[in-house]
Amino acid sequence: MSKLQDKLDGDVPSDVPQWIVEFHWESDERGLTPMQAVERAVKETCDGHCWIVTHVRSGLAWSIDLGRREEVEVVVKK
Repeated sequence: MSKLQDKLDGDVPSDVPQWIVEFHWESDERGLTPMQAVERAVKETCDGHCWIVTHVRSGLAWSIDLGRREEVEVVVKK
């Protein structure tokens, strides 16, 4: 088994979810309604490092750029 898989498996209760995937989009456009902001963000999903993927059990996180098929591990400082 790989070292990454060992970290991902961890020693956490089985009722804890494995993954959380979040989409992050920022805009300076004034006057958007919440629905318009979501609609605009959905169009941007393949551009830039806008996806954050967190493995809950290990605490490891990555920033994902779908357009480039690139992943960068994120270090969370406590």
